Amino acid sequence: MLKQYRKTRRTGRARTSGKASLESLEARHMLAGDLMAGDANQDYRFDEADFILSMKSGKFETGEAATWEEGDWNGAPGGTAGAPPAGDGEYNSGDYVAAFVAGTFMQGPYSDDPGPAKNELAPFVTEAAAVRVFYESFSGSLQIESDNALSTFHLASTENIFLGPIDSEIGAIRPHSLPGLFDVYTSGSIFRLDPSGFAALEFNAANAQSVIQPGLSEEFLLNDLRVDGSLVVGGGLGPVSFACVDCFDGVPASASGQLFDDINRNGVRDAGETGIDGLPLKLESLDTGFVRRIVSEGFDANEDGTIDPVTESGRFFANQLTPGAYRVSFDRSEVEFLRTNHVGGFEFTVAEGDVLDITPLGVSRIAPGAIEATAFRDDNGNGTRDADELPLDGVLLRLQDANRAFIGSARSISSDLNQDGTVDPSEAGRFTFSDLTIGDYVVSSAPPTNDWTATTTPEVATTVSEGATTTIEFGFQPPVAGSVQGQVFDDRNMNGQRDPGEPGINGVRIEIFNTRRQYLALSENRDLNNDGTIDPETETGIYSFDVAVVDDYSIRQRLLSGMAQIAPADLLSPVTVSANAATSFDFANFRPIDGDLNLDNVTDVQDIDLLCSTMRGGVYDALMDRDGDQRLTLNDLDRLIEQVFGTVPGDANLDKQFDSGDLVAIWQAGEYEDDIPRNSTWAEGDWNCDGEFDAFDLVRAFRRGGYVNAAEQVEPSNRVTTIGKATIAAAMLFDRDVDRDDITKKAK
Repeated sequence: MLKQYRKTRRTGRARTSGKASLESLEARHMLAGDLMAGDANQDYRFDEADFILSMKSGKFETGEAATWEEGDWNGAPGGTAGAPPAGDGEYNSGDYVAAFVAGTFMQGPYSDDPGPAKNELAPFVTEAAAVRVFYESFSGSLQIESDNALSTFHLASTENIFLGPIDSEIGAIRPHSLPGLFDVYTSGSIFRLDPSGFAALEFNAANAQSVIQPGLSEEFLLNDLRVDGSLVVGGGLGPVSFACVDCFDGVPASASGQLFDDINRNGVRDAGETGIDGLPLKLESLDTGFVRRIVSEGFDANEDGTIDPVTESGRFFANQLTPGAYRVSFDRSEVEFLRTNHVGGFEFTVAEGDVLDITPLGVSRIAPGAIEATAFRDDNGNGTRDADELPLDGVLLRLQDANRAFIGSARSISSDLNQDGTVDPSEAGRFTFSDLTIGDYVVSSAPPTNDWTATTTPEVATTVSEGATTTIEFGFQPPVAGSVQGQVFDDRNMNGQRDPGEPGINGVRIEIFNTRRQYLALSENRDLNNDGTIDPETETGIYSFDVAVVDDYSIRQRLLSGMAQIAPADLLSPVTVSANAATSFDFANFRPIDGDLNLDNVTDVQDIDLLCSTMRGGVYDALMDRDGDQRLTLNDLDRLIEQVFGTVPGDANLDKQFDSGDLVAIWQAGEYEDDIPRNSTWAEGDWNCDGEFDAFDLVRAFRRGGYVNAAEQVEPSNRVTTIGKATIAAAMLFDRDVDRDDITKKAK
């Protein structure tokens, strides 16, 4: 029976050991065997069974005390290995946030020693029950009815018989709302979670979710399927009945055939032409459409313990067929295989109980092609390889398909291709991309170092034909030398000029670059007059570049943390490098008041907003880089808020505490999810620097734990009340589109 329903690919759950990255606290706890958020049944997997177990408690958003098994998952991993973390004692949407952020749902075991998976899946019954499942044989549709509201429903198939909208190769679907966030539709599992409750479900081709293969018998389905779930009020489903609508009760038919390697491409299986195992075929009903996928495989028909490559390899089987017309077709890309007969598939008809042998289907592997790329040193820069110009090793070659999907990369090298003991010029500066399917490709190149200039088109589109090698040449001109030099100094009077008493600044990184190359240098001490001492004003903060290629460049400095640039006025300035000449360029810097980012000698909310707008614009400013990591991130925002203003995210009015007064202020601003792009400031609720006031700002503020609880406060004009953490989490997950008044009504 297993062979009858074997599918092309079973959607497995990939094991993630946690060893790939040890950068996160969560990963370190995984290796220690600690439980991760969501794993209610403690089997070191977070899957459908955990939601069902927790929802059976009936405690979601009730305020009742809850245990780990009952859904209290928002405690931090830690303590004794294998022991549940201690959370806030309740089961609410905050626990779902913790489970979602953990990222282990349906990802397989997160421990090195998980043990067997736990669940409470049970078989169906055929007598009347409060929960009923109906299967429509003709279409494969499923209908679920219940006398009581369900919070979860799980249907599992041992034989992976569920089909999705894309030829059954569907993975987990995760819409951006709680009903649907953790839903699963795979070939072996259908799972629905909706804490608000549902009494009916339907899965069919129209709603593009999932169906069962059409035409299956009730007996087979009862043996294959298992079910579990929970009620909104708590508890399990109890007995669940299964009924088959218009199922075929007669003797099913079957068909089998062979997929063979048609070496001479004549469409006929000749002597010596073997079957091909492991290739997919698609079986379709001409009446109902797609039925299922099958795979060619070896079958020991004569039971002699061996597979004859000619007669027993490449066999395929289509069993449990209801009477009707079908088509079986080879289902692989036409650039990999050539169909030598029945190009559109082989059609056949079966009656009840038929056992049909299908005409062999012939295919031939299309011989791969290759692309040979050669790089050369174009000394005269004319874009053509002349007789005296040598090959060039070290050029980066990158291969993409016609849709710009990356295939591979390599560098041009020298190799003794003819194995005569020497490498001649025709064997140098080249690389061959081999085993390519026929079709269109793009080959791009980059010089061995940034100071070489491309003299030919750096990107070439080409076509690969069967068994042929396409050749491409890339030329690069060697560099011509020039230099840039200057000083970085402390402009203490902020006049943009180096005056007496203003020393140089060491350790500043200077960059000059354009679209083709880049050079780096650090400002440092240099004994320019060779007197054995360093003058702090004239010999400190010196930098210089030897620039290989004459060209126009941009120059900038990477300011040290806490410093600001006075001159030049622009952070990015143009500079021209001339052959055999030195170009001078100085930088005047100074250190302003800590946190005064807009240089107005005051630290206020305008400095916070300037940091956020600069971060959104993707511009780097060392004055704002408080952690010194050469980039602007939310860590710099947090340090500014904590170190300069002495407060936490959420303190909209900067009175050094996050309390109900801040919540009242941001709601009164009226910009919560107002669909006006980037119109919000810190004082108006934008606490994550995205220019918007939305649920993510609230979640970020409350997660930092800086909220100061106070007695309930009421603003008569707007009827705004203090908002609790659970309400904010619920607003994010359940009510992404509600307006401010709706959220106000839900405030505690």
